[in-house]
Amino acid sequence: MDEITRRRFFGRAGTYALGGVAGSLLPGLVPRYARAQRTRAATAPRQDWLAQIVEPALEPDLPIIDPHHHLWDRPGNRYLLEELLEDTQEHNVRQTVFVECTSMYRVDGPEDLRVVGETEFVQGVAAKSASGQYGETRVATGIVGSANLLLGDHVAPVLEAQLAASPQRFRGIRHRAAWAEPPVVARRPA
Repeated sequence: MDEITRRRFFGRAGTYALGGVAGSLLPGLVPRYARAQRTRAATAPRQDWLAQIVEPALEPDLPIIDPHHHLWDRPGNRYLLEELLEDTQEHNVRQTVFVECTSMYRVDGPEDLRVVGETEFVQGVAAKSASGQYGETRVATGIVGSANLLLGDHVAPVLEAQLAASPQRFRGIRHRAAWAEPPVVARRPA
């Protein structure tokens, strides 16, 4: 349990107050950050729960390429190179492919190019892994990034920037399905 300071207490109280009553009645007035913080805290992995059952690898010598994983560093929920290597240590994972997860976007610059920050970040993680100082697994030998295909022909500079950020590893993009704020989505069928 982390130390509760006055600032942390009032920060959490404000987040929960905004996300609770006001969030259900007036979702437009609640900052997305406050809602996201509450959601992330609620979904952070519980290490004690994860450690309840430890299963041995079924085929520890079988060479594996993990075709889909994510990396992020979010409040209360960190999953970076060290965590990935810890999770795969009993297996013979030789290489991995990173798939975008809206993490580490650039905080400034043109809006359409902010997604390139994720590829830049993962390129750095891949370089760390390729150094050999973290073991034999080569993390993110392939990178699947993101780009807004609704830009039409204007998506070309985004794709070019993605390739420039990781010329040897960037392989393409994943275009997510449509998404709407929760109040718009029906919770129960009519």
